[in-house]
Amino acid sequence: MITLTRLAAVLLLAAGAVPALAEVQFAIGEPAEGSIKSGIGQVSGWAISDREIVSVEAFIDGAGLGLVPYGGSRLDVANAFPQYPDAEHSGWSMKWNYALHEPGEHVLTIVITEDDGSQTTQERLFSTTRFHAEFISDPAAVRTEDALVSSPARGRLRIEGAEVQGEIVDVELAWDRTAQQFQIDKITYAGQQLENQSPLAQAGPDLTVETGATVAVQGSGTDPDGLIAEQAWSQVSGPGVTLSGADQWLVEFTAPAQPGDIRLRLTVHDDQGESDSDDVVIKVVSPTPEPPPNQAPTANAGANRSVQPGESVTVSGSGSDADGAIVGWSWTQISGTAVSLSGAATQQVQFTAPATAGDIRLRLTVTDDDGATDTDDVIITVEESSDPGNTTGSTLQSMLDDINEVRSQPRVCNGT
Repeated sequence: MITLTRLAAVLLLAAGAVPALAEVQFAIGEPAEGSIKSGIGQVSGWAISDREIVSVEAFIDGAGLGLVPYGGSRLDVANAFPQYPDAEHSGWSMKWNYALHEPGEHVLTIVITEDDGSQTTQERLFSTTRFHAEFISDPAAVRTEDALVSSPARGRLRIEGAEVQGEIVDVELAWDRTAQQFQIDKITYAGQQLENQSPLAQAGPDLTVETGATVAVQGSGTDPDGLIAEQAWSQVSGPGVTLSGADQWLVEFTAPAQPGDIRLRLTVHDDQGESDSDDVVIKVVSPTPEPPPNQAPTANAGANRSVQPGESVTVSGSGSDADGAIVGWSWTQISGTAVSLSGAATQQVQFTAPATAGDIRLRLTVTDDDGATDTDDVIITVEESSDPGNTTGSTLQSMLDDINEVRSQPRVCNGT
């Protein structure tokens, strides 16, 4: 159970990603979530901020444990968060006697205070078990020479018939991954009849898969006063499938060819024979059909035309897309006397015809909403000037030659 007041997320070092600077980030290492503590152990973790952290306080069930020393070496945090100031000295840790608390569930609260007075809190749920005495100072008060030691499961040890301060007890130890050592997990006094607590099965979240897909469902189970001795998957309803690994936490099957809902049930049994079940629904759906291939658009630059030198020319293009829309227009000049195009990124382009006669080729490129393109060209012919004021010397000479040719022709005259 984790509650946050101002903390956006608790980022585990195993995530590997380097986030942007935040106001404060921290994680509780000990006690681990859902762990069982006994005797003297650690209250520890790390905290980093882009501001100065002035204190770390610890509370169990609302009662203060005091300030937790802050500034311990944490090279792992420094490597994961190199952009934070002094992340290498971000550890906080203190020893605590968990035997001071009655057996059962407890809540650890950690409060981080920064130099501006702002506080961030995080909670951790754990349980405790203990001997009748809070502290056993004499090693001779603990006798195990007549005890029977066994291993009921991997990572667990059971000591039956130990004598502690004159009382016969059975002690179970479990490997603590965080502390990297065995910790006392259960203490049972001779003649003590404890009511077994039922286990808890968790089949995982519901899933949606496509027909024919390989489906993997991960389940889990916990037992507050023992261990899970057996787990089993079964199909409750839906099209029949073959379960692979039905006696494991991870079960797999191939989704049938027809859509429908498949309900699987995970049943767990603890070491006292109690059981619990949880269901998960896998919705099988038809694959999403592939969209049809995009059809390219069509560009139309308009009809070829002739213009006079100096004329203001407007060319209107058009475009169409059978399965979408035109989202881009682009006019470019391919050949001819260079002109300056106005509105080259629009449907309509303008320019002034040059004084030099000749062909100007423009190209219209259209782009549709899927990125496909098409082009079309239009030719604008700039004609020879018809303005007399633009008559050249060669033109005058040609006119004189024509006049002289006419004058040299014989003429027939009537009369005398």
